[in-house]
This record gives sequence, C-alpha cells and structure tokens, in this order.
Amino acid sequence: MDATAGEFSPSTAVFIGLVPLLIFNYVGFELQNGAAEEMRNPRRDVPVTVAGSGILAVILYGIPIFGILAVLPVQKITGIAGFLDAVTATFSVYGGAQTALVDIMTAGFIIALVTSGAVWMIGSDRVQAVSGYDGAFAGWFGVFNRRLGTPVRVNVMSGVAATIFMIIGVNLNKGSTASTFVVVLYMAISTTLISYIAIFPTVIKLRYSHPDVPRPYRVPGGMPGVWIAGGICTAFIVLASVVAVFPDLLEKALGVGYNFKDTWGITPLRFEVFTLGTLAVIIAFAVVGYWLGRPVREQEAEVALAPSPA
Repeated sequence: MDATAGEFSPSTAVFIGLVPLLIFNYVGFELQNGAAEEMRNPRRDVPVTVAGSGILAVILYGIPIFGILAVLPVQKITGIAGFLDAVTATFSVYGGAQTALVDIMTAGFIIALVTSGAVWMIGSDRVQAVSGYDGAFAGWFGVFNRRLGTPVRVNVMSGVAATIFMIIGVNLNKGSTASTFVVVLYMAISTTLISYIAIFPTVIKLRYSHPDVPRPYRVPGGMPGVWIAGGICTAFIVLASVVAVFPDLLEKALGVGYNFKDTWGITPLRFEVFTLGTLAVIIAFAVVGYWLGRPVREQEAEVALAPSPA
C-alpha cells in the first residue's frame, strides 16, 4: 500500500464528483419504515435496523476500499474496474486457479448488485403501493396480491419502466460499457436523491403543523436537533442532486475544469437530454398518478391522529 495519509484527502473536483454517489450509498436505510405497521414493535425495531444497516454499510464499503488501496498501486486504481482489478491481482498468486477464482468473485459481485437492487425495489414498490391505496397515486396500483402479500402491479410497472430506461440509456450512449454504466447509474442516483429534497424538510414542517401527534420515533435534541439533522441532510441532498443532474455546473463555477466527454464518454447535451428527459417523464407520471388518485382522496374518513384517553 503506497498511499500516504495526505492522499486520502479528496480534491475539490473529486469531492464534488463523488457527492452524489456517496449520498446515494447512505440513503434508503429507512425503507423498512414503510412496513412499520407489520412489525410487532416498530418503535424499537425500526431505529435498530436503521442504525444496524448504516453501520454494516460503512464496514462493508470500507473493507473492499481498503483492500483495493492495499493491493493496487494508486496510479492503477480506476473508478469502475478497481475492485475486480484488485481481485485479479490478489488471485494471481494461485497460478492456474486465478481465472476460476476471479469468475467466482465476479459472479458474487453481480449477485450482490442484483440483491441490492431487489431490496431497493421491494421497499420503494411497497411505499408506492401504499400511496396508491392512500390516494396519492392511482388506486389501481394500491393493491397487494392476496396470495403473495406483495404489490405485484407496482413490481411489474417498476420492471417495465427500468427496462425501457435501460434500453434508452444504452442506445443513447455510444461510448464504452463503463461510460454507459456511469451515465445510467447517475440517472438512477438523480431520480432517487431528488425525492429526498421533499422528505427531509417534511420532518421539520410536521413538527410545527402537527405538534401534538404522538411520534414513535424521536430525534435527539428536540427541535434544535430536528433542525440540525434536517438542515444538514437537506443541504447535502440538494448539493448531490444538483451535481447528479448537472455534473459540470459547480466545477465551472469553482473554476475546476475538466473534459466532460473524456470523463463521461458522452457529450453534455446528450447527458442532459437523457437525464432531464427521464426526470420529466417521471414527474409527468407522478402528476397523472396523483390525478387518478382523486376518487380515493375524496372518500374522506375521520381518523384520530392521537389515541383516545383510557
């Protein structure tokens, strides 16, 4: 390992470029809260699982990164292939078994990516289905399969939408496979992060609009703690979203120049058309879905937000 402690401090360009990816890695741990009503003790279980998954993520990200830095020279570390390059170099000591071992590790890497995406889809699809039967989206999607207990309609919709956007992304970008992966990845990052711009400030807003509602989860520090946590999270989400949608905007503003096409394998215009076009389609779909959910919203019911006194 030939990297010194000072080399772990990122440059301005690297920090700005990696903010979306870093924030994307650490959002989504709250997805299990979408199934809190099915838990026996959500007040205890949700915070424990959120904290536990966050700690595991730091460890499981940190170990491979340390391994890459320990095995490969700094000048040979690349953004996409660094992990498998380090694996290949490590298994070279096994001689003829190197190829088989690399294939096994590659298969494990692919399985890890698939399962990670599946978990995201399970959680987000369930939230989407709940919004359907709650009137915030088309009621037809707010149906859980009687036999499987899962939102199959939303699952199918997610699969169809993901396939369409993947085909468009691959055909839009005529560069290398690595650049196609990065462009499609940042499209997924931007659509995910933008949703959190409304989520984090909502916590602060609800503390003022509904102060008397019993809350099973509490932020340490009272309202100052809520403002600090909500403010920091919102600031980073806004920064990450801007960088994900307009990758060279802050670099130009700060005078950090780089060649966009060499970095992304695509021209700025094609990147923005793909990213902004995707966001426009998603927003339009959400607006139409909200309009279709109007009949459900009109079926009002009196629900006590606070439990009645014994």
